[in-house]
Amino acid sequence: FIAGTNPETVYLYRPFAQLNFGADTMMTDLGDVNVGMTYITVDRLATVFNTLTGLGEKVIEEPVTFVAEGIATDEILVTNGQNYTWVAMDYMLMMDDADVVEVAASFNVNMDDPVEHLIANVPLKKNYRTNIVGDLFTTDAILNIILDPAFLKPDEDITVGVAEEPEFDAATNT
Repeated sequence: FIAGTNPETVYLYRPFAQLNFGADTMMTDLGDVNVGMTYITVDRLATVFNTLTGLGEKVIEEPVTFVAEGIATDEILVTNGQNYTWVAMDYMLMMDDADVVEVAASFNVNMDDPVEHLIANVPLKKNYRTNIVGDLFTTDAILNIILDPAFLKPDEDITVGVAEEPEFDAATNT
């Protein structure tokens, strides 16, 4: 604790974009859909975070695949006032505040072949959620891409004490 602090509002922003997939139905002609493994491939990503600039560095200019088991949650993905079953969620380290990437999604489900989607021009934005939602598991899939500023809620503002320079120097010099 440093005495004599001045309160200052600090806004914390994530250097990541969150990419979500949500299904509006988990039923097909073959019955209920149970998602096993998910494979989300992005055409390029940053791999190193620079704490001074708040951005990623050293971009991998080749596809990067996130592999995960189906999301084990009953939480619902809500976007634009509609509810979706959460199928996949990944965090992408951003080189800039925003970027547009190509995403390939493959879902191993209780069917003969995986369900696959290739989505060009997916917008990603630092500290935002990009939701790809719709009929993920039907043959005539209709997908919507929604950029959601869900991470910019006022209740995420925090106030911290910031020491004046002489007090900070005295407290940190031993």
